Amino acid sequence: MNDQLFGFDFSNTMIRIGIMNMILHGFTKPNVHYDNSLGKEFDQSEEFQIILANPPFSGKLNKNEINKKLDSNTTKTELLFVELIYNKLLVGGQAAIIVPSGVLFGSSKAHKYIRKILLEKCQLEAIIYLPQGVFKPYSSVATAVLILTKGGSTDKIWLYEMKNDGLSLDDKRIDIDENDIPDVIEKFPKRIQSEKSLTITIEDIKENDNKDGDYNLNVRLYIDNYKPEKETDIQTVYEKIKKLKKEREKLEKHITNDLRDLKFKV
Repeated sequence: MNDQLFGFDFSNTMIRIGIMNMILHGFTKPNVHYDNSLGKEFDQSEEFQIILANPPFSGKLNKNEINKKLDSNTTKTELLFVELIYNKLLVGGQAAIIVPSGVLFGSSKAHKYIRKILLEKCQLEAIIYLPQGVFKPYSSVATAVLILTKGGSTDKIWLYEMKNDGLSLDDKRIDIDENDIPDVIEKFPKRIQSEKSLTITIEDIKENDNKDGDYNLNVRLYIDNYKPEKETDIQTVYEKIKKLKKEREKLEKHITNDLRDLKFKV
């Protein structure tokens, strides 16, 4: 209970909330500490077996604040945190990280560097694309969950495109019947394929690459739920238009007769 979970934040308010939450759940000595996880003084050595994280979306730091052991050469927090989590995992350790979808297809050198880490130095086991709106009203950024194991390299990835999470995707976030979360939990262990899920290989990813090795993981390249409209029968549409035209002429004639009866000039 006291040596299993650890957390860091550089907001005293968030630390107090975290400590209070853990105490209320039975942890008498919470290991939640004040620290800047991306800062110069933070220990980057391998330490944890499991990391669960929802890093800040679209944040930026000053270059002089960033730990020099982070090699992604960026100020974007969503990329720095992915590298940090990789650094802090023990080999064989696992992580589940919520990231902005741009991490999966951004074109900058830093984006490509992070995807190389995920695919060449980890087993990226699954990407669960979340419906846009799950973090409203605080953020409308499209996001995805990365599930990975540190070490080895990626041969194949299970993809799932969630459409709903049990709440409306507007600012109100009220309960709705549609919820893909139980389906994700059911299908993930055996990587079951469905209309919303499939497994792709590293070869599939390379086929979608540019020459410089983008490792593009945009969901639209692999799961396309677009349903084409039914073909339109031109003759049927023409007949409907003819029928509507006759009905309109009949109605206009009826209106004209009514106006004449009322002594209007028409």
